[in-house]
Amino acid sequence: MHRQRGHQILLRRVGPIPLTVALLLGCGSAIEGAQASGSGAVARPPSLFSTGLGPEHLIYLPGWDVGIGFVRILPSPDRPPGEAPPDTLWLLSEPQPDAEPVARVHHREYRLVVETVEAGLEDGALEVAYEERALPLLEGGPDDRWVRVSFALDSMGRSRTGWLDAQDPRLGRAYWPTWLEQKETLFFLDPDSIAFFTAPDGVRIELPLEPTLGSQRFDYSIYPLSTDGRWMEVRVVSPSDHCSDPDSPAVTRAWLRYLSPEARPRVWYATRGC
Repeated sequence: MHRQRGHQILLRRVGPIPLTVALLLGCGSAIEGAQASGSGAVARPPSLFSTGLGPEHLIYLPGWDVGIGFVRILPSPDRPPGEAPPDTLWLLSEPQPDAEPVARVHHREYRLVVETVEAGLEDGALEVAYEERALPLLEGGPDDRWVRVSFALDSMGRSRTGWLDAQDPRLGRAYWPTWLEQKETLFFLDPDSIAFFTAPDGVRIELPLEPTLGSQRFDYSIYPLSTDGRWMEVRVVSPSDHCSDPDSPAVTRAWLRYLSPEARPRVWYATRGC
């Protein structure tokens, strides 16, 4: 990836907070006690557990399934960037309005907070833009009413999932092909998977990437140009010229696989900073 000048990209996880959130009947807005679409009431569990705050910059863990895209609470045009309406959304155990709730999400200031029926879980939201967190989308196309998302991880790193009614006007969903090709710069999630090609399914080529310290091992920037299925045509600059002005960087056009066969991202981007 391009090197983060002056600091390393950090992965910070905060363990589950042993905080039981009491939900008193009659408190809160009416929408907190109903499915987002208003099509049916959701039975409130007697208590919920905070998952703490998860990673806030490089949103990736080995083996973590970040899905085919993400679901977020849409920002309000009347609020500053990064903030969203403080509405509560219930995640359900099945794709039907009267299913049992497994978690709820809401915004506390600009942070998306996840609270779960099951105790001992860690936060499973991911940062997709500056101070904007969302839930990994595991199942559900653009026209499907119900979508399955990941909202938390257990101590073994296994995802907990639930269903959301995507007809709720507060929800927005995005899919990695469109989202990633719109990013300014990208980098490989796994430096061991760095590979460039002459064309989709073409011959692999070796590019002169500048070594650097840190987990990413190389200093480079990837600029998206076009896509063809799971393939992306890119301009590769090493050392990185993103937020810096290196002397005589190597610039090459090439292709890379930016999606896995399961449509999961193989590349990522900095959600804040350079």
